[in-house]
Amino acid sequence: LYYSRPITPWQYIFGKCAVVWAFLAGLTTLPAFMLYLLGLSLSPDISVFLLTWQLLFQILLASFILCIPTTLFALTLSSLTRESRLASFGWFAIWIMGSVSYGILTFFELMLGLRQQELPASTDQVISATNRWSWLSPMRTLENLQAWVFGIEQDLGNINISFTLVGLVCLCCLILLRRRVDAPIRV
Repeated sequence: LYYSRPITPWQYIFGKCAVVWAFLAGLTTLPAFMLYLLGLSLSPDISVFLLTWQLLFQILLASFILCIPTTLFALTLSSLTRESRLASFGWFAIWIMGSVSYGILTFFELMLGLRQQELPASTDQVISATNRWSWLSPMRTLENLQAWVFGIEQDLGNINISFTLVGLVCLCCLILLRRRVDAPIRV
């Protein structure tokens, strides 16, 4: 206690985030690294590592893309209420409602396109409809960003919208967290 000193609000926020990141890394990054190592151990020779070493960095970047926004958003919801049940409800409500609205709008756009053409929907129409509304679903937005990191060949829609949206959510969460941490200190 003699050598203790007060921490800054940013240190407090980073400490809270680090705890959540550690748990999320145990759920996302660690299993992915273990699967990569398992694949290397089952490969016929070590040359596979020379061909796939960049996959380690892609796993790490994809984990950051998932962990940072979800952590900041969860901590922001948690800071807005004293009841953990309300924060949990808000978390699931946003994820579920985003996915439901994405599904409904995609479905109706496809049905409207079918009605106008009276033909079966082409693959391009389906991809266009699913990508147009993907920003409504947090799960789909993060999935698009992770697919981009791994270079998975799929029509991702506008990846800039996904990066911008995730960046804005993270920035808003950081600003709100900082204000909530500072609130008790203000006179």
